[in-house]
Amino acid sequence: MPGVREEGPWLGEASIPAIDLGLSGAIVPTSLWQRRSTWIVVASSLFGAVSPGHPTALLAADVVLRVAFASVFVLAAMRASRTVVLVSSAVVALAVVAGGLGSFGDLVVLVFAVGGLGCGLVSLRQSSRMRWLLASAGALSSQAALRIPTQLPTRVPSAVAAGALALVIVSGWPNQSRRNRRRYRRAGLGVAALAVLASAGGAVSVALARGDAERGVANARNGLTAARGGDTSAASPAFRAAEADLRGARADFSRWFAVPARAVPIVGQHLDVLRRLTGTAADVVATATETLDGAQLQSFRAEGGRIDVQRMRALGRRMTTADDALTRARSAVAAARGPWLVPFVAHRTRSFDADLTDAQHTTSQARQVLNAVPELLGIDGPRRYLLVVGNPAEARGSGGVIGNFGELTADNGMLRLERFGRTTELNSGGLPGDDRRITGPADYVARYAPDGVAPVWSNVNLTPDFSAAANVMSQLYPQSGGRPVDGVISADPVALAGLLRLTGPVVVPGWPDPITSENAAKLLMFDLYASFESVPGGRAARINVLGEVSQAVWQALSSASLPAPATMTAALKDAVAGRHLQLWSSRPAEQAYLERIGVTGSVPSGGGDLFGLVVNNGGANKIDWFLDRSTTYDVLYDPATKKAKATATIVLRNSAPATGFGEELIGNQIGEPIGSMTMLVSVYSAGTLTSATIDGRPFNESRNRELGAELHAGWLYLPSATTTTLRFTYDVALPAGGYRLRLLRQPDAQDRATVDVHVAVKGAWQPESIVGLSAAKGTYSASVPATGTRVLALG
Repeated sequence: MPGVREEGPWLGEASIPAIDLGLSGAIVPTSLWQRRSTWIVVASSLFGAVSPGHPTALLAADVVLRVAFASVFVLAAMRASRTVVLVSSAVVALAVVAGGLGSFGDLVVLVFAVGGLGCGLVSLRQSSRMRWLLASAGALSSQAALRIPTQLPTRVPSAVAAGALALVIVSGWPNQSRRNRRRYRRAGLGVAALAVLASAGGAVSVALARGDAERGVANARNGLTAARGGDTSAASPAFRAAEADLRGARADFSRWFAVPARAVPIVGQHLDVLRRLTGTAADVVATATETLDGAQLQSFRAEGGRIDVQRMRALGRRMTTADDALTRARSAVAAARGPWLVPFVAHRTRSFDADLTDAQHTTSQARQVLNAVPELLGIDGPRRYLLVVGNPAEARGSGGVIGNFGELTADNGMLRLERFGRTTELNSGGLPGDDRRITGPADYVARYAPDGVAPVWSNVNLTPDFSAAANVMSQLYPQSGGRPVDGVISADPVALAGLLRLTGPVVVPGWPDPITSENAAKLLMFDLYASFESVPGGRAARINVLGEVSQAVWQALSSASLPAPATMTAALKDAVAGRHLQLWSSRPAEQAYLERIGVTGSVPSGGGDLFGLVVNNGGANKIDWFLDRSTTYDVLYDPATKKAKATATIVLRNSAPATGFGEELIGNQIGEPIGSMTMLVSVYSAGTLTSATIDGRPFNESRNRELGAELHAGWLYLPSATTTTLRFTYDVALPAGGYRLRLLRQPDAQDRATVDVHVAVKGAWQPESIVGLSAAKGTYSASVPATGTRVLALG
């Protein structure tokens, strides 16, 4: 047989034929040492078989291709120029080092790469070609190339491996025998023909599946839109149609004539991605259909003031299943991504992942609501909440001065307003004022309650952090004649207007017209004061109307049949965003949930920069209805030093007239002229203050710390129809990872306060992500209204 001959004994009495592998064009010797090149090829092939990497969508095909890569690399290296072998080994070694060495496995790869480079250097120094040494260089470098660490940019490891192999093939090709070149050429053409034929089958399956896939995606999006709007009668059929279409598309991608295409590099990856995406999408919409069919959200509403918390808890379990399914789907999409996807498929994959992320945001929120709200509503036993009704026309840091209070009881989904009164009852009830003590939070005690003596109820919410104020209220209320509570709810006239969207108008004896969602806020913060100022006994009448309206709204809420959850959320959205409705729970797990949905009125968490302007009314009037506030916050951020210079320019305008209204509205209870404002201005920052001015003159502020920030505060007197400008400059040290600004905001009577943010960046740094800002001419800007986002970021 050509290329085979029998040799003498090898490893004892056994004899083995030596086969011409095209290594030398001659008969292979038979001794173990002389056969070392053959064994290097075999060893490299075996190690290649168990290496990572999936060039196709079939495991068996992946193994064959990895074996082929390793063996061809060695065979070509034995015929290639020694210089070329050294260069290809160096290219692989550099890629391994650049890829990062983060684990023990990476160190093993580095050993392979250095070993290949070393063999290449040694072979270059030899006086004659030593093929086994070149084979060793090729074997070690091929193993390193198959295992290049993946920290390099996408496609780079594959490109390096392919480039190194191409170098040795091109160099060694002329040195192959003519017969071997014919063999390799025929083999290559045969493989290419099979790949084209297999790819054609895959293309047919794509053509068959395309229509079903596009219809399925369209139906799924229609279903998601309907579900978000609470229209389950439209969402469920859309999801069912989407599932049927997507199952059909997946079946087309899995037809018998498409299977061979999965063994073709790159082509197989695309086909597998499309098959996985359609299958995953079908599973997701099937779960969505099952969840909606069981949920019946359209009929899920409060009847007679009672919410079916048992059913809500059961729905929470369904939503947990849906949320988990979306998590698995996102993992499947992440696993399906590959570096060689063409832009069209890569775009569809990213788009699908974005849809899944968007959907999971919705299900995650619903999951949290449905798991937490039953407990808040007393599914496991009665809960008692302190209700405080404030008026931001007399500003306080975390709301407005508290005029009324109540006790709300929640028992198995039923809400009852059990007590309602004026806070004057709390100031005079219970323990004497000097005997009332609070134990925390520490920041609050240090600034607002020296020696732990509790403040009076009109000043209990001076801090801008409602969670801290509510904690104090829960301690103070039992000492003021009340009962222990499980939480605190703060609502002002804007929040009452939102609740009236749910309950409908209310009528009270002391006011001739119905109180509606359109007139409630202005009526309670301005109209009542203007209407009763010249009426005998007007103050008492006004106080009665305020209490009647607040009580009527909460009683209506506890007895009305409320709309679907989506409608309730929309009605209260602005009230929550403007901090007009705030909640606190004494139970840490529930408080964490309330934090996540943004109703606690806490300072935004996280590091980076922070800025906040807080005003506390010192004139004992309702003049803050006329206060206009605007802030410009200019930042120069240096990414190299992780530092920033910030300038806050605050413009305060008193638009109140000096005549025409009574003392309670625009009077000044500390002796200043009518129409004037007396306020404690507090400015919070994460930076170090470098200057503070008011209308260009030094602003003599006191310095303190609160809520993890520097606090600079001072009293300010602002006459009628005047404007003043305060300017604060700061040096800010920032953590790595970009620029992040947290805005600390207090509730505003008319939600007119704005903050304009401008961030200029030194150097050529470009953020990878932008949150809440827009880019223009190298500056990132945002105009944030009173109900706007609390966190802006460049990352």
